[in-house]
Amino acid sequence: MRWWLVLIVLFTSCARQKPERFSREAIRRPKALPIIILDPGHGGANDGTKMAMAPYIKEKTLALDTALKVRDILEQWGYKVRMTRTRDVFIPLAERVTFAKQHRGYAFISIHFNHAPNKNANGVEIFYSHKSNFTPSSKKLAKDVLDSICKRTQAASRGIHPGDYHVLRENGAMPAILVEGGFFSNVSDAKKLSNPQYIRTLAYSIAQGIDDFVQQDCR
Repeated sequence: MRWWLVLIVLFTSCARQKPERFSREAIRRPKALPIIILDPGHGGANDGTKMAMAPYIKEKTLALDTALKVRDILEQWGYKVRMTRTRDVFIPLAERVTFAKQHRGYAFISIHFNHAPNKNANGVEIFYSHKSNFTPSSKKLAKDVLDSICKRTQAASRGIHPGDYHVLRENGAMPAILVEGGFFSNVSDAKKLSNPQYIRTLAYSIAQGIDDFVQQDCR
């Protein structure tokens, strides 16, 4: 093998092994960092939706990839993170809620991507638990995460909304939100969501929004 090919192979190998570092922007005051529950939507035989254009990524795949990136960033910052799934399996909704409660999470974030019959529908929206003692905190968490995403990705904001989803409705032990990170059915959103750099930015944005919430939360 030529010497320059050897150098390229070694450089590529080292680059793969070096973890990407993410700065933490808004540390307002010292605080013990809590356990965050991340819930990648769907999994296993439940694909969720599928991208409207090549490479036709499945929602379950991108939800897991994004959640794993959010986990890695939060752990760099000192958080303890527990995930309802870390591989391509389906976890029943009730088990996801039980998992969050058993691990005494401080906040629950479910990650999904959207689909609509209207192909023009685009942007990010976040649903929050609105039938629990933590509704005000859930609403604040949703706003912090949405603001962070829209600021850093320039995605259109579709706002925050009360959501009657099982993982939110039954998760009364902590603030809980469900992030819809963009529309697979919209060509513009799909192009962005198929870009690995955009997904890294999205994951960082979610992590920073969670951190903003934790540092300001006065529970």
